[in-house]
Amino acid sequence: MDYPARNQRLREKIKASELDGILITRPENIFYLMGINRVEGIYCLHQDGAAFFTDFRYIYVFKDNEPFFDVIECKQYTEDMAKWLKIKGLKRIGVESGYMTIEMFNNWRTAFSDMQLSPCLNYVEDLRLLKDRFEQALIRKSAQILGDIMDSIPGLIQNMSGMTESSLAIEMDYLMKKAGAQRSAFDIIVATSKRAALPHSAPTDNVIDDEDLLLVDCGAVYQGYCSDMTRVMLLNHSSSHKIQDVYFIVREAQKAAMSLVKPGVPAKEIDIAAREVIKRAGFEAHFGHGTGHGVGLMIHEEPKINSRSKTIIQQGMIFTIEPGIYLQNEFGIRWEDMILVTNDGYESLTDIQWDSLEVI
Repeated sequence: MDYPARNQRLREKIKASELDGILITRPENIFYLMGINRVEGIYCLHQDGAAFFTDFRYIYVFKDNEPFFDVIECKQYTEDMAKWLKIKGLKRIGVESGYMTIEMFNNWRTAFSDMQLSPCLNYVEDLRLLKDRFEQALIRKSAQILGDIMDSIPGLIQNMSGMTESSLAIEMDYLMKKAGAQRSAFDIIVATSKRAALPHSAPTDNVIDDEDLLLVDCGAVYQGYCSDMTRVMLLNHSSSHKIQDVYFIVREAQKAAMSLVKPGVPAKEIDIAAREVIKRAGFEAHFGHGTGHGVGLMIHEEPKINSRSKTIIQQGMIFTIEPGIYLQNEFGIRWEDMILVTNDGYESLTDIQWDSLEVI
């Protein structure tokens, strides 16, 4: 990946805002700009270069390579940064206002008393909105790992009598890491029957064999990049017709949303398309979340696919389409796939063998 080029694009943004530099504190944004993960510190980009402020615990990371930025070892972050910024003559400094506490801002304002701090919202996030071909490849791999794990679920349940929601989540997490993922992108959601009506239900000791329906929502992280997928499975052939009817409504809503995906389309129209299908079926009150969200270095990022979004879809965006219907004390159905916007439509990144309501 061309990290210096990413830095240059950000440099152009801060120049247009008449800033001398910007301090980056969000870990995902630091990784996006530096290409080095799992290090703590603060990244400063300025018109003549860049510097990473860190402490003795992470200096070793940079010993065997020559990064394109300066590495500054700090004993006291705020004081050491203030001295360095003053030496560099930086006067107007941008800060990530969406990712810092009031206490941090006040401390910096005091320490940088001869400088002007300027709140900057989503400067790096806006750059991350469009995924380059290297990012796309990593997300594809992440989705492939996730798809393999999802494909293994029926066999896991059939071969392990008495498996609980919690034990399935643990097994999936293990298999994900064994397949090359760094970790799960979020706490795996495994929910049966009534618990599937809770959109973010935590796994319990409910025995899966005793239930009618299983919903699994999980994500993998591969080399920093996330994937996300939700599937629903029937656990016996006598499951109610209502479950299957609701499933077909959710899938119709997903297809209606996907049919609109192409560059130039307002994101809110994609949400409206899914919502209209569910509304016509009489379940409008049971679909309370947005139709989708961006996926990349974070499991939830821009663009948001909801009725309030002002985003216009562009080639290179990656996001989910995941309508759902949740019937309290009965069951819930959500079906989630990830897509990449192409020059004239979209490509599905969801890599999984089965694409229907499976009966285990």
